[in-house]
Amino acid sequence: MKNISIIIIALNEEKYLSPLFESLLNQTKQNFEIIFVDSKSKDNTLKIAKDYSRKFNKFKIIKLKSAKGPGYARNQGEKNANYNNILFLDSDIILKQNFIERINILLNQGIEVATFLLKVDDKLKYRILFALNNFFIYSSRYF
Repeated sequence: MKNISIIIIALNEEKYLSPLFESLLNQTKQNFEIIFVDSKSKDNTLKIAKDYSRKFNKFKIIKLKSAKGPGYARNQGEKNANYNNILFLDSDIILKQNFIERINILLNQGIEVATFLLKVDDKLKYRILFALNNFFIYSSRYF
């Protein structure tokens, strides 16, 4: 099983964070760290992240001095990652209980980068970028 650095970026995302963190707490595999990057939120985003940080073994909070866009925030999270396997999540994602377990299946098959489309309530679709190196595989059939 390979360890994963999960990078979550946020700017005023208080209404989405609890469901995301609960879905991470309920994962069948817990071989990950969370790096939470806050882009100077003005709501309770940072407080919620701090409250949840106590429930995880590995949870790091990075507070940016200003909002410089999602790319900058993701890069700051990646710079603080302890593992080579990076999973970028948006704050409004809710993962199925076995998502990390299935990511490990892909990693063990040698997949280096994948983009996943997830259905929420059979209506909305969200993209998750699982970035490792420079090879792209669309693999929603695994989820």
